[in-house]
Amino acid sequence: MNMKIVQFIPRCVVPVVLALVSVAGAATYAKGPYLINPNSPTEMTVLLQATATAGTCTIEWGTPTAYSNGSLAMTVLNAGAFQYRSRLTSLTANTRYFYRVNLDNNQQTGTFRTPPPADATSLTFYAVGDTRSNPTSLNAVANAMLNDVDGDVAKRETLWIHSGDWSNDDQEITWTAEWFSRSGPRLLEAQRRLPVMGCEGNHEGSATALQKYYPYKTSMNIAANQSNLGYSFDYGPAHFAVLTSSSTSWLVADMQASTKPWKFLVFHEPAWGTGSHGNDTGYQTLVTSLNAQAGVHIDMCICGHNHNYVRAETTGTGGKTYHMTAGGGGASLHSVPAATNVVFAKSAYSFLRVDLNGNTLTGKAVGTDNVTFDTFSLTKPDVTAPSVPGNVVATAQSSSSIQITWNASTDNVGVTGYQVYRGAALVGSPATTSFTDTGLTDATPYSYTVKARDAAGNVSAASAPAGATTLSIDPDANHNGMPDAWEITWFGSTTNPLGAADYDWDHDGQINLHEYLAGTNPTDPADVFKITSVTRDAGGDLVLRWPSVSGKSYKIQTSTDLPGGFHDTADAPLPGTGGTLTKSLPIGPAATGFYRIAVIP
Repeated sequence: MNMKIVQFIPRCVVPVVLALVSVAGAATYAKGPYLINPNSPTEMTVLLQATATAGTCTIEWGTPTAYSNGSLAMTVLNAGAFQYRSRLTSLTANTRYFYRVNLDNNQQTGTFRTPPPADATSLTFYAVGDTRSNPTSLNAVANAMLNDVDGDVAKRETLWIHSGDWSNDDQEITWTAEWFSRSGPRLLEAQRRLPVMGCEGNHEGSATALQKYYPYKTSMNIAANQSNLGYSFDYGPAHFAVLTSSSTSWLVADMQASTKPWKFLVFHEPAWGTGSHGNDTGYQTLVTSLNAQAGVHIDMCICGHNHNYVRAETTGTGGKTYHMTAGGGGASLHSVPAATNVVFAKSAYSFLRVDLNGNTLTGKAVGTDNVTFDTFSLTKPDVTAPSVPGNVVATAQSSSSIQITWNASTDNVGVTGYQVYRGAALVGSPATTSFTDTGLTDATPYSYTVKARDAAGNVSAASAPAGATTLSIDPDANHNGMPDAWEITWFGSTTNPLGAADYDWDHDGQINLHEYLAGTNPTDPADVFKITSVTRDAGGDLVLRWPSVSGKSYKIQTSTDLPGGFHDTADAPLPGTGGTLTKSLPIGPAATGFYRIAVIP
């Protein structure tokens, strides 16, 4: 058996041995192992591509290097491309894990740190894109970034945000030679240690290869309306939305729904920057409009496209927004002429590091010489979210409306309003502790949650859900002959004594039950069902007149002897018009009788 052993010792404060053992004739590593953040603080996704179908492809992991926490066979992701994937679950948040992949007895090892828990207040992450064309320069950037990570592994072994243009084109051979270059040991180590979450660049073309190697949609917990190229995720105190220009319709609702104090956008072509490419006016409009939304402020946009480092700044009603170009990942560098809103720029292979600590954001740019050449800092006046609304109650008002009420939230500065959600959909943003949801379907259950927001855009977590079922169109739960919805419409509830079936609320001589049956307004004495005129015409016929209601029909009934009861005439019922109806009854001049009009619902 032919065997070779290659050992990489990274330059770091605490050296980690990453060993590759290969066996002649077996499947070997074409790409990876590498990582994707599954949008859960207790999970991690590991992927690889082999050179052939593997006889064995397993992964084991643990908090000690003995890999004793678990072991499983990696799942076939794409059999034709020899791709494998495992989603490790039931991990502990903010914990460093060691893992080992065995591909036909070819072993590779790596480490990762799970994301912080949802209530974390601090975070460090990295950003760099435009990694195409020059794997040597890219490896140097990855080396400097790992040197920084290893300065404090417990804090910085977290996340790599990629701002697009991963390789020079969307061909597999190019991805193999550039982003996954096996000649770049520090690049491969960075991919084994930092989950890479990124956006599509213009050099991705149709992004077929990007979606093949980074299948975010099927590897993450993301909303159904998001896609493999346009998606969002939470990471500790931060919310990231990764954009493609063709998929932003979900963005406003996504940002309004996020309760994270720090919000980031990731897209390729900068709204404000400098270099060989102009600013993207479409993204300028998008960022400006987002910052104008209630409860939304974008703290930073992370972009590429220009092959340089740029820090631009804009200020709106919600405060400052940083526009960072982190495009020094490997492509040939661009110059940095002066430009609008650009505060600092440098043409250099480099990476960006961002630190969040409570209500303070700090950042720095570091070159391949490990020297920091730009620093910046921002302190928000308020990053404390209001308390969660309590005692949420949903009450059906009619067959098409439900009222939601709740107890007021508290805040360190002040609550400015609330967000009411029907399921996952935002349906109202009232300033008070009550909201009525309308336009619903009758006899249908609905569930609601409420969030509180403050002037700084901080949003509380969602309340406990409250549910209610809309009334049926004509239910009569209290069995008084009048539909509950009709009682609520006219009297405010089904228990109002003024709305009792035998009570004449408007004192027009018709009790409420008869007003319902006649279709008249029980609170308007002028709107009443009665014969308004009885006359004889020139021929001696009896002429009856009465007000009618559209949708009702009317039948004439007669009696010659009251004890004997009334009987319908042979005439067809008269349909209501909403106006006065007239009916002539041929009777002799000496005839005696009794007449009445019956409503047919």
